[in-house]
Amino acid sequence: MQGVNRNIRGITENALCTGCGACAGICPVEAISMKENASGFIQAIIDNTKCIQCSKCINICPSNGEIQDEDLIGPCMKGYLGYAKDTKLRLQSQSGGVTTALLCYLMKHNIVDAVVITRFNCNIKRAESFLATSIEDIEGAKGSHYTQSTIVETILKNQDKRLAAVVLGCQALSIKQISEKYKNIKLPVLTIGLICGGNLSGYMVDDILRQAKVKENIQIKEFRFRDKMYGGWPGDISVHSDRHIVLPKEKRMELKQYYQNYRCLVCANKMNQDCDIVIGDPWGIPVQDEKKGYSALITRTEKGNKILSEAENQGYITLFDEDVKKIIDGQKINEELKQRHEMSKIISVKNNWKFPYILGDDKNDFLKQKVNDSFVEKMRYLRKLSLSKNKSEAMQLIRREKKKNYHPIKEFLYSVKKRLRRD
Repeated sequence: MQGVNRNIRGITENALCTGCGACAGICPVEAISMKENASGFIQAIIDNTKCIQCSKCINICPSNGEIQDEDLIGPCMKGYLGYAKDTKLRLQSQSGGVTTALLCYLMKHNIVDAVVITRFNCNIKRAESFLATSIEDIEGAKGSHYTQSTIVETILKNQDKRLAAVVLGCQALSIKQISEKYKNIKLPVLTIGLICGGNLSGYMVDDILRQAKVKENIQIKEFRFRDKMYGGWPGDISVHSDRHIVLPKEKRMELKQYYQNYRCLVCANKMNQDCDIVIGDPWGIPVQDEKKGYSALITRTEKGNKILSEAENQGYITLFDEDVKKIIDGQKINEELKQRHEMSKIISVKNNWKFPYILGDDKNDFLKQKVNDSFVEKMRYLRKLSLSKNKSEAMQLIRREKKKNYHPIKEFLYSVKKRLRRD
């Protein structure tokens, strides 16, 4: 990416913006704003009349090409399975509710003044980052949100407070680069990283609401991508409006392919290598009472170890030692992520597409390698979607892609399962 621009224009023009908001937060003249673009993704918008070409934004962007991407796992100190000690919190939260329980511990014990997290805003029907200053704020934001939020921008705008933050891998990478290049900026005292399966366009929320037959003018009271209250972990889609609708989790998985962020497809940071504690689902690890939900955790720093130990001693969480390798294997890092990431490099080089990481001196070797044709088509589709010039163009692309993959039998099975959930 070096030499493209002294701001993040080259990032946005190549569909590589993660929507983290770091650029908007660090810009000294407020020349950058974060807005939903034509394809439903949050993107950095530059006001050229204000930009002073100071390079601060590109210096901390997680797509700036300065970071090597060979390490897909990161430092690992200890592994655990666990859940929130509060039974109600465990059942209402995602996985085992450990993230929410840890944040409550930090707040109640005055370790932080506030936490920066993501919640679903029912008024705008989108996820958003916000500053949680109470236990009620924290508990109200529990669950998985999947669409983008400008977490790093919110962090940078609240440097006067002791913060903890729940971040994705790209957001943690921004924070790392800020800490290395701008020592005077005050950053969170603790970062809890989520194992990330990729961000989705806000249009996926709209699609789900349409399939739940929620009219646009109807106010929704709650939206959950994964609700364990119906069928247990990992959870079905749940929407509360003038009525309650539950859609099967298979529908969420089916829709994801149409609304995934292109930048997430080329990401090397699923395991959130740059945080203090990383938390995710315990895929592939047998547990008792699985439907109640468990969290899989890996500590990356001594600070992370200390916080977990204290939270357990104070009765906020229950932890069991777990083999780190089992947690990583469950996330299919070597089985899927490594292969996908290597293919994305090859395809990017062959098509002369910008890549978010340094590719090294072996780029010519990529030109000789073969890749999976279906993955090539997936990259082409998602890149084109992310770069759509207007909403009409984006929706036409999505409809065309859906038509290619439509299965009437699958739709019938979804409707049956939806009816069973309702009954």
